[in-house]
Amino acid sequence: MLLNALRRKTQTNGSSQPSSGGASSGAKKQRSIHDFFSQSSAGHKRVGKLRKARRSLEASAKGNSFSSAAMEDGEEESVPVQKRIDYDVMDDESSEEPMLLASQNSDSGTRRPRPKKIDFTGCSSQRSEPDFEPAHTPVRFGLPPTSQGYYTPGMATPMQQYSQDDMDFLTPRDQPVIPLSNPTTPSPLKKRPRLNSGADIIQEEQVQNLTQDMTHMEVRHARKGLPSFSSQSSMDTGSPKVNVVVNAKRARPNSEQAASFLSEESYVNPFAPEPTTESGKKKISRRKRRSFPSAWVAAKNGSPVSKYLSDFSELGLIGSGSFSKVYKCIKKIDGWVYAVKKSKRHFRGKADTERALREVQALAALSSSNHVVRYFDAWIEDDLLYIQLENLEGCSLAGFVNKYAPHKVPEETLCKLLCHLAQALYDMHSKKMVHMDVKLQNVLVGPGEVYKLGDLGTVAHLDGSMEITEGDNRYLSRELLEGNRNNLRAGDIFALGATIYELALGTTLASGGEEWQKIRDGDLVMFRQYSNSLQHLIASMMHPDALQRPLAEDILQHEVVLPFPTRPAKAHSSTCGVSETSETSSTMATKQAYVFPTLTEIKRSLPSECFEASVPLSLYYTVRCLVIAVALAFGLNYARGLPVVENLWALDAALCTGYILLQGIVFWGFFTVGHDAGHGAFSRYHLLNFVVGTFIHSLILTPFESWKLTHRHHHKNTGNIDRDEIFYPQRKADDHPLSRNLILALGAAWFAYLIEGFPPRKVNHFNPFEPLFVRQVSAVVISLLAHFFVAGLSIYLSLQLGLKTMAIYYYGPIFVFGSMLVITTFLHHNDEETPWYADSEWTYVKGNLSSVDRSYGALIDNLSHNIGTHQIHHLFPIIPHYKLKKATAAFHQAFPELVRKSDEPIITAFFRVGRLYANYGVVDPEAKLFTLKEAKAANEAAVKTKST
Repeated sequence: MLLNALRRKTQTNGSSQPSSGGASSGAKKQRSIHDFFSQSSAGHKRVGKLRKARRSLEASAKGNSFSSAAMEDGEEESVPVQKRIDYDVMDDESSEEPMLLASQNSDSGTRRPRPKKIDFTGCSSQRSEPDFEPAHTPVRFGLPPTSQGYYTPGMATPMQQYSQDDMDFLTPRDQPVIPLSNPTTPSPLKKRPRLNSGADIIQEEQVQNLTQDMTHMEVRHARKGLPSFSSQSSMDTGSPKVNVVVNAKRARPNSEQAASFLSEESYVNPFAPEPTTESGKKKISRRKRRSFPSAWVAAKNGSPVSKYLSDFSELGLIGSGSFSKVYKCIKKIDGWVYAVKKSKRHFRGKADTERALREVQALAALSSSNHVVRYFDAWIEDDLLYIQLENLEGCSLAGFVNKYAPHKVPEETLCKLLCHLAQALYDMHSKKMVHMDVKLQNVLVGPGEVYKLGDLGTVAHLDGSMEITEGDNRYLSRELLEGNRNNLRAGDIFALGATIYELALGTTLASGGEEWQKIRDGDLVMFRQYSNSLQHLIASMMHPDALQRPLAEDILQHEVVLPFPTRPAKAHSSTCGVSETSETSSTMATKQAYVFPTLTEIKRSLPSECFEASVPLSLYYTVRCLVIAVALAFGLNYARGLPVVENLWALDAALCTGYILLQGIVFWGFFTVGHDAGHGAFSRYHLLNFVVGTFIHSLILTPFESWKLTHRHHHKNTGNIDRDEIFYPQRKADDHPLSRNLILALGAAWFAYLIEGFPPRKVNHFNPFEPLFVRQVSAVVISLLAHFFVAGLSIYLSLQLGLKTMAIYYYGPIFVFGSMLVITTFLHHNDEETPWYADSEWTYVKGNLSSVDRSYGALIDNLSHNIGTHQIHHLFPIIPHYKLKKATAAFHQAFPELVRKSDEPIITAFFRVGRLYANYGVVDPEAKLFTLKEAKAANEAAVKTKST
C-alpha cells in the first residue's frame, strides 16, 4: 500500500531509477504510477498520451491489468511537481491504491491538483502511536467492546490492531492529514486523541488484581463504555507481554454516579406473588420488575446529604450483630420512634447488593403478617443498606431466661409464643421463603405480649435456589449442617422447636459437645412442670428425621395452641363453646383462656369476593329504601282517604300503627345504608360515601360524621370493659345506674345518646369540637348543617301540616327506628354468657367475637340489610351488607367453636337480658373477665350467705 511505499522511500533516501519491465512481443511497455510522475516532471509529453494513461488507470481501478494497447501516443500536458518521489521499489499490490487515488483526482478536470509538499525527514526518528486504535475487550472481566465515539480527548483510548509492517511507519502527531482522496471519501489517516499524560503502564497479569479492587459501580460504568482502564499494543514488538494503560488516579464514583446507577437498577422480588388473571391462572408475561429505592443524594450546592442524618435523630443503640447494627431513632418529620437497621460493611458488587436486599424484599412481602416485624422503608447510602422498622419496646426472648430465673417460663407463655411464631413461619413458608435463623435473639415482644419474628437477613427461597447463609449452629438441624438443602422448611421447624426447648430448659443451648449431639439425636430432657402434649410437640419438631417434623400449619392446629390441653366444646348456640349447664367460675375461666386465631387466619377462611363493594348494587339498595318509604307514605295517605277508613277510627288507628312500625323498620334500613357508608363498605370512594351517608342519615335526624367517628371507636374497642362506647358493664367506681336503665327508654335513649353520650363516657355528637372529632371538624360541621336543615324542614312541615300528621308520617317512624337501633345494639353485645374483657386481657379478635348474631325474621332482616350478622360485621366492617350472609356461612364452617348465635325471640331476649344488665352490670375494679351469668351467680351467693 501507499504507506509501505512511503516508508520504504524514507528508508532508502536515494533516487530511484525508472523501472523497466520486460515487454512482450507486440505489446507496449506498461507504465506504472512512478513512470507517470517521472515523465511529467522530466519533460512535457503530449496531452493525448496523458489521456490514454488516465483511461488505463481507470481500467486498472476496475480490476483490469494495464495493457500495452492502452498506452498509445498522444499529447501530454506538463505538470511540474515541487518534490520528486521515487517509487522504484513499489510492488504490484501497493501500486493499485495510488493509481486509484490519482485517477480519482484526475477525473475532476483537465488540471490535476498538485501534490502537497511532504516532509519526511522526521519519519525515521520521530515515532508515535498509530492514528487508529481498536476497542480492546478485556476478556477476563467480561466487558463488552466499546466504540471510538465513547471516548473523549481527556481519556485513554484503546488501539486498533496493526500489523508489524504498519507499526514501523507512523505519522507524527502534529503532521497534517494528506489529502490523497476525494473530500467525500473518509481519509484513512486521522489524528487520534492523545493519551493521558498521567497514565500508568502495568503488566497484563496485574489486570486481574486490578478488577478485583473495582467497585460494582465502576464495573457497571465500564459496561456502559466508560471503563477505568484501556489496553494498548506495545511499542516494543519484541516484548511478549502486553501493557495496559490505566488512569493514574482511579477515583471511586461520586454520590451522583451512585445515585444514577441505583436509580437505573431494578431488582425482581423473588418472594412477590406471581401475577394471576381473573380466572386464577398465571399470566404468561414476565413478572413485573420491582425497583428498589435509589441511593439518597439530596444535592444542595452540589454536595450530597445523608437521608439518615437529615431525617432521623439517633436516640441510642438497640443492638449489634455480625452484619448490622440497629439504632433507636426518632423521625423528625412525624416525631415517631423507629428502629433503623444499618449494615456494617459496604457492598462488594452486585451479588453482595442483591444478597443484602433479600431482607428488604422478604419484609415487603410479609407486610400483612402480624407476627413479623413491620417494615416501613429502605434505602442505600454510601454502599450501606438502611432499613426502617417498627420499634418494639419489649425485649427479645434472650432476656426471658433471666426474667424467669430461677423459675421456669410458664406453660401458657410457651404455648402463646409457639402459636405466634408458628403463625410467622406459616406466613413465610406460604410465600416460598424460609427464615434460616430462628432463635431467641431474633424474637421480639410487642405490645400486649405479641411475639414477632425479626432479623430476616438470612432469608432464602424455599426451593434452595438462592445462596444460603446458615444461622446460629445451636439451632441448626443435622441435615442443614450436613449440607442437605432438600427440606429447608423442616430446618425452620427444628429451630423453632429448639427455641421453645431452650426456654423450657431455662439455660442456653450447647454449641457443641455431647449435649449438642444428644439434641440432634432426639434425646431431650423431660420436664415435670409442662404437659405431655407440649413436650410431645417439641420433640416432634426436633425429630432427627426432617420428614417426621410437623409443618407450621400442623402446629397451629395442634391442641397445644391452647394453654390447656383440651378445646372448649360447643354445646349451645348462644355461647362460644360454653355449655348451657351450670359451671364453676374456674371452669369458665379455663375455657375463656382459649387462644383465638389471628384476624388473618379468619380472613383467609372467607371468600375473597366478600370484600368487594359494588357501587351500582349499593345505590340500588339506597334507592330501594327511598322508594319503599315514599310508597308507604303515599299508600297510607290513600288508604286513610277511603270512606271505610274515615268512618272507622279503629281501622284508621290500625293502619297508622302498622305504617309507623313498618316505616320505622324502613328507616332502620336507611340507617344501615349510611352505616355501610361510614365503614367504607358502601363503595371505595370516600367522597361518595360521605355524600350518601350524610344525605340518608340526615333524613332520619342522625348526624352522620360525628356518629361515624364514635361508632368506629366502638368497633375498635368492642368487648372492652374500660374502653367500649355503649352498653358496657361499668366499674364500681364509675357506676351510673341511670345509664344502665337507659335502654328502657327505647327510641328516646338513642337521641339522649346523641346529645349526652353513654355515661360515664360522655360525648356530644352535636359539638364539632369534641376531642374525638378534632381531625374532622369540617366534615362534622357539614353533616350537622344537613342534619339541622332536615330538622328545620320537619318543624316547618309540622306547622304547615300539623303536629299530628307529622307524628304519624315522620316522628313515629323515627322513634321506632331509634328503638330498633337501641334493641339491636344492646342484644348484639350482651347476653347472659357474653364475655367482657379488661383492657389488659382484651384483643381485637376476642372482643369482636364476643358479639352475638341474632335473627329478626326474614322480612325485617331484608329491610334492615342483614344487620343481625354481627360477628363477621364487627371483625370485617369493610364487607358490604349484601355479602354478610355468605361471609358468615364460611366463618361458621371454618370456626364452628367461635360462633355465637341466639335464636331467642327478640322482645323476650331484650327484657330478660336488659333486666340482668340493670341489676348486675357492675364490675369489680380488679376483674379481668366479666359475664352477666357469673355476676348473677356471685350476687345470689352473696345474698344467700348474708341471709344465713
